Amino acid sequence: MPKQNSTVEEKLRSLRAEFNTLGVDGFIIPRADEYQGEYVAPYAERLKFMTGFSGSAGKSIILKDKAVVMSDGRYTIQLAQQVDPKHFETADSGSVTTGDWISDNADQNAIIGYDPRLHTPQEIEAIEAKIAGKGMTLKALAYNPVDKIWDDQPEEPKGKVSLFPDNVAGKTAAEKKQMIMDAVKQKGGAGCVISLPDSICWLLNVRGSDIDYIPVALSVMVVNADQDRLEWYIDPKKVPPEVMNALSDIVTVCDPATLDAGLKDLANEAKASDKVVLLDLQRSSIFFKDALENAGASVENAKDPCIDPRAIKSDAEMKAIRQAHIEDGVAMVKFLRWLDENAKGYQLDEIKVAEQLEAFRKQGKNYKEPSFATISGFADNGAIVHYHATPETNKKIDKDGLLLVDSGGQYAWGTTDITRTIAVGNPTDEEKESFTQVLKSHIALASQKFPKGTTGAQIDAITRANLWSVGKDFAHGTGHGVGCYLSVHEESTGISSASKTKTLEPGMFVSNEPGYYKEGAYGIRIENLVSVRDTGRKLDGGGKLVYEFETVTLAPMDRNLIDAKLLSEAERKWLNDYHRQVHDTLSPLLDKADKDWLEQATAPIEPS
Repeated sequence: MPKQNSTVEEKLRSLRAEFNTLGVDGFIIPRADEYQGEYVAPYAERLKFMTGFSGSAGKSIILKDKAVVMSDGRYTIQLAQQVDPKHFETADSGSVTTGDWISDNADQNAIIGYDPRLHTPQEIEAIEAKIAGKGMTLKALAYNPVDKIWDDQPEEPKGKVSLFPDNVAGKTAAEKKQMIMDAVKQKGGAGCVISLPDSICWLLNVRGSDIDYIPVALSVMVVNADQDRLEWYIDPKKVPPEVMNALSDIVTVCDPATLDAGLKDLANEAKASDKVVLLDLQRSSIFFKDALENAGASVENAKDPCIDPRAIKSDAEMKAIRQAHIEDGVAMVKFLRWLDENAKGYQLDEIKVAEQLEAFRKQGKNYKEPSFATISGFADNGAIVHYHATPETNKKIDKDGLLLVDSGGQYAWGTTDITRTIAVGNPTDEEKESFTQVLKSHIALASQKFPKGTTGAQIDAITRANLWSVGKDFAHGTGHGVGCYLSVHEESTGISSASKTKTLEPGMFVSNEPGYYKEGAYGIRIENLVSVRDTGRKLDGGGKLVYEFETVTLAPMDRNLIDAKLLSEAERKWLNDYHRQVHDTLSPLLDKADKDWLEQATAPIEPS
């Protein structure tokens, strides 16, 4: 059987040999696990194992005679670098859907297999709608053939669960449980199933250690609203006695081997009360829908009831988040000073830069781990939006150019995410112009006032307007939600063209990260995290409340890359005010050398 280091050809041959046993003509491999979270544990990296593609979003469709790897616009360059064109086509999933590709490439009447634990009902329905006209069908498989052929597949994680303090969460687990029970009852449900790891951890005020970067426990929650009962399907060995005791009156810990029986029990109780079972068909595996319906339940689509309330951070959470950013800001100042002093000798490389930043963060007393793998991209590597340096791609910083560093930390009890673009040596006029244009877009979002009801899509357009006016854009969202010592990517809020129904409300915590990427040359991104707050004012006439953003991230921006003549007076004032805040907040926490460097790095930008 193939191992991780086997050739792509060997893996494809072994997988295709399984097709006859399974009675299929192809198989879909998503970058997903059974819990539908963004990050997956090593055992679930099936897409990477088969294709070499390591992006955080994508899928492969493998037929008997051809195959494709698909992802969105963030990964266009990465697909070209990591996927062997001898064995796979590549496609932009924003233009070609899974159903499109199968319809165009599979034989008529082909049967395409899938693992029902790795796909949502909406995904499967969308594919079926595309292929039905050609007589093709999808087949849910009893086992995943990639797992069958993956000889050295890692085991599923067994990380321990810990308590998240109630005084930081702002609400107790008992209060959150009641909130969820009320939400299910209001929708007429007998119960619901929750499988998103960060939703479950938020609900129970716990954190886990099953996945790198995101402190969650892989598990499933069955909510029985009629019985006021929470059933947590998680390996009991992962739940220490102190956690078990603290939650004993709130949740029943159940062995995952009994999940099928638990779903049948919920289905039976729903039938007896003539109610539906609620399930998020966009975020839960079709496995749950099939199991409930096969047991006789009527399943109704309803958004995971934890998503919206966890988007609104409590005052206690925001206090912890601000403290985490102060600690992170100290690490960033130390790092940026170190970089300023050492990059001039052209002796660094991308991996060394990432390692040194991690070393400075580890000096913080409340630092836990990175919130994602650091992106350290020099010159043309910086143009790869989600680039990660490896020993094979590690670029030496041996000339003038731009270095893009996107990183973050998990602290007790906050999550950070920051991107700074730094000039190594002397930047060109073009690089300074592009950087300043991105900075203008960043400031446009940070200083925006907007009425209650404004969507992320509207703020996205305002942010991009400056770049559009000079013929530039970027192929990723302007902002994503961020958790409180949870996932650095929280979908409950966002700023992008797709966020047409996501309104921005006080307490939401989101990134501000416009960019510009010139393929083969450089990448620029400027990212701070911001929270939404009420200004205390209302619009004239309409009476709507007016909101604004509070910038939470604290770190200087590279003054060497700023073309002052491109900044308006208002933009220059915003930048100087921000740098003054960075200086005044962090200086008391720094030694003399770092303080002196920060004094220069945050000096006011004078009018051109």
